[in-house]
Amino acid sequence: MEQKKKNIALLISLGILCLISLTLFLGGKENRIEIDPNLFQLTEPKAIDRITIAKAEKKIELKFSSSQWRVNETWPADRDLIDVLFATIDQAIPKRKVASRVMDSVRNLISGSGIKVTFFEGLEKQKEFVVLGDAESGSTYFSDPEDVDLYAMVIPGYRVYVAGIFEQDANAWRDKRIFNFNWRNFKELRAEFPDDPTQNFTVAMTGRFFSLVGQNNIDTTSLNNYLDAVSLIKADSFYFAIPMMDSIATPPPIMSILVKDVADQLYSLTIFEIGKEKRNVLARWNEDFVWLDRKNIIQLYKMKKDFAK
Repeated sequence: MEQKKKNIALLISLGILCLISLTLFLGGKENRIEIDPNLFQLTEPKAIDRITIAKAEKKIELKFSSSQWRVNETWPADRDLIDVLFATIDQAIPKRKVASRVMDSVRNLISGSGIKVTFFEGLEKQKEFVVLGDAESGSTYFSDPEDVDLYAMVIPGYRVYVAGIFEQDANAWRDKRIFNFNWRNFKELRAEFPDDPTQNFTVAMTGRFFSLVGQNNIDTTSLNNYLDAVSLIKADSFYFAIPMMDSIATPPPIMSILVKDVADQLYSLTIFEIGKEKRNVLARWNEDFVWLDRKNIIQLYKMKKDFAK
């Protein structure tokens, strides 16, 4: 009798489990309505020549002109970041629609805090959508202006915060290469040391090779390594002045590097104190203050004596 009761209880439990499974299956089937994975992808990515990213009153324009992307028609754009943007659009897919029970709250958030992204091909819009991100949870939602539904976006196989690329400010989109030159348009480099002018030096083409002007017996390997480091140096980020931190930019510089190209355009980098315990070094790049990685700056802090054989 006791075993019979146990069997009945097991059958009842099995029935309940089957009912739950069926409910979940039907509900999951409803939630797994086929969503076009290409819903937010570009039809002709290579034809895109202008992108606007707008939130509230702030608007960033990325425009391709004369074989170069530019930010707000003012600065060269970071090509790596542009590539990340296109790769994100190419790989991000809608995982699911936002559930109806939270649709209104998400729609209110996307209406107030969403980022409108528009891709243009000439004067025509090729694609437009609104992005809402939650960095803490890593969630990203896209909204198509012509679609009443909202979609949770993912990049399959990766735990990526999809909205992150659209949340960058204008300075983040700028090309951070300090000396944007190659060896075909390089004319001259001048390094100056305010505390020890005797160590100033100038690099220019002498015959078929680069050398220190007016100096003999130069270690050409050290000089070539130095020029490579100069050509590759990039800013980590831009420095935004805070009243309490204004004094950071006031100390006298320890070094300045000025590079001139064949068109006599001058690029300058002024470096301030290199702290031993700090990861970043403050510098002035033309008119902007920037942070640079200390280990990269150490490669640039070379005096005339450092190139002697």
